[in-house]
Amino acid sequence: MLTRIFSGATFFQVSLAMPLANRAVEMAQNEEHDRIDNKRHPRYLVGNDDVGQDFSFTKDFFRKSFKDRCTDAQRWLKVNCHLGKIHQQQKDRQAVKSGKSNSPFRYPGGKFYARKLILGLIPQHEYYCEPFAGGASIFFAKETAKHSILNDLDWEIVNTLKQIRDNVELLIEKFGNIEANKKLHTYYKDMYRPRNNLERAFRWFYLNRTSYSGIMRFENCYWGFGDKYSMRPCNWGPHLRTVSDKLQNTELSSCDFENIIDKQPDESFLFVDPPYYNADQQKFYNCTFSSHDHKRLADCLQRNSTRLKFLLTYDDHNDVRHLYQWVDKIHAHQWNYTINRTDDQKNGRKKKDGYKSKRTKGSEIFIQNYSCGLNV
Repeated sequence: MLTRIFSGATFFQVSLAMPLANRAVEMAQNEEHDRIDNKRHPRYLVGNDDVGQDFSFTKDFFRKSFKDRCTDAQRWLKVNCHLGKIHQQQKDRQAVKSGKSNSPFRYPGGKFYARKLILGLIPQHEYYCEPFAGGASIFFAKETAKHSILNDLDWEIVNTLKQIRDNVELLIEKFGNIEANKKLHTYYKDMYRPRNNLERAFRWFYLNRTSYSGIMRFENCYWGFGDKYSMRPCNWGPHLRTVSDKLQNTELSSCDFENIIDKQPDESFLFVDPPYYNADQQKFYNCTFSSHDHKRLADCLQRNSTRLKFLLTYDDHNDVRHLYQWVDKIHAHQWNYTINRTDDQKNGRKKKDGYKSKRTKGSEIFIQNYSCGLNV
């Protein structure tokens, strides 16, 4: 632990850009050696665990060789840089005032591009729950509730969220100066063997951020990182700290949706975003949803409909409309998805060769058991 910091920090901060050797010579010329008389001068004191002792500019310092003086100065700079990193982390955390963020994940079928539409339909609430969290775009975009629960049957998602919430600095430290490239993507997908939950989260997050559309099902997990449009690894750390702040006091679980919904207190609000009814789920998700599961969900929401408010999103299918014919408010909505700006790894088509995917339009139905109202 740093024990003492000299009061003249600004004096050195101004001169950090100068070569260390020149700085040492300049100090040797400017200091009045007879005034120091081999005692530590309070202006130059700094504690350093890495060095194992306090470092100060004294007569002994100036009697050292040119090489040793440079080594001592480098040690001081190492401590000062460490202090700067701590200070920046504190500033990053203090800057989070709104309680809003973006999802840390890329997630197929996520609601990132429908956020504004959905946020405008959320009623007042103190208790909030997402039984199918996935990328949890709505949770991160909305104001923080008194109590929030994120649940997903995919344990890898929940574990990664837990590590971001509880061990974010350790997770960021593991990323270090990592790069996003296809060689590392292949290594972490096929060869890397995590030894603990933190390393599992590290592996999952890296693959999610660098895979095509964030698809994590093993056989369809292809490299898909675009330098211009994907979040660069150097920005992962600051974003993860913001996400970690949002996740504080949030309950995370990985269990069947019925267990979660039935246990919610009265007047809770649920944003329910299950896997699409008509989608080829085997391509996208590690946990699939059968026709029986869709029926179970409809029955579960119906038996809780008098005490809970829910907003349910689905692909527009006649079977879905039939399952929820007991709900008065079913509305169709459309929005534009983003253009996929990365190579088509599966089919071997590359952007540089003229490949350009098309903009697709999302078309879903929103099913809600309450009157529409703006989120406040």
